Amino acid sequence: MPDDEYARRLKTAARILASGIEDSSELKIIINDDLTDAAEEVHELAQNGTFSDEQQAKGIALAQQLLADTKAALAQLQ
Repeated sequence: MPDDEYARRLKTAARILASGIEDSSELKIIINDDLTDAAEEVHELAQNGTFSDEQQAKGIALAQQLLADTKAALAQLQ
């Protein structure tokens, strides 16, 4: 992938992550490296409205780390 395309995608990812973190009081953040686990969390939330403060805190922390990593990757391209 050309560097300009990679940078464009990283900028989009950074914008989406930052927006999600900013709006986290209104959103539920589910980030998981296992699709089955993520699907189960989404299903549980949709079916029962179950989503703990611990799950939200974990999602926010992961989003913040991903945002930092994304910004670092962008900085390396410049």
